[in-house]
Amino acid sequence: MSFFTKRNEYETDLPKRDDLPQGASPLPNHPHVPSAQADASRTAQVTSRGISNIGRTVTIKGDIRSDEDLQIDGQMEGRLELGQHRLIVASNGQVQASIKAKDVDVHGTVKGNVDASERVTLRKNSRLIGDLKMASVVIEDGAYFKGTVDITQPQSPKINAPQDGQ
Repeated sequence: MSFFTKRNEYETDLPKRDDLPQGASPLPNHPHVPSAQADASRTAQVTSRGISNIGRTVTIKGDIRSDEDLQIDGQMEGRLELGQHRLIVASNGQVQASIKAKDVDVHGTVKGNVDASERVTLRKNSRLIGDLKMASVVIEDGAYFKGTVDITQPQSPKINAPQDGQ
């Protein structure tokens, strides 16, 4: 028997994939093969939260632009642009970047300037070295911060005033 046609003990009495109902797993109770329902529920959870996650073992060098919230547990170096979304730097996260986002919540370490349209929060045991520009700031006891603070007015929607002669 050749290596490419060898079957393992799990495949002997399994129905063919074509014989299964749509979305069913050929190994319904096998721990290493998730069912379609489990995959769908995990996908729904991630989508409903709208948060992307950079894991502990991930290192990124470059620019990140995102149209959803982002949580960094690993390392990132470069530039972060999240528009009107939230950045969370988890307790293990290490970011060396210029950051532009709606809200920035730091539990870990950030080196770089932060421009937040609404709020920057430095949690206990966090470290931030860089300049802050935002509408409001929260610095908890035990956080380390070195830099300047520029508190801006929150942006309100512009109302177009009627012009003379109209």
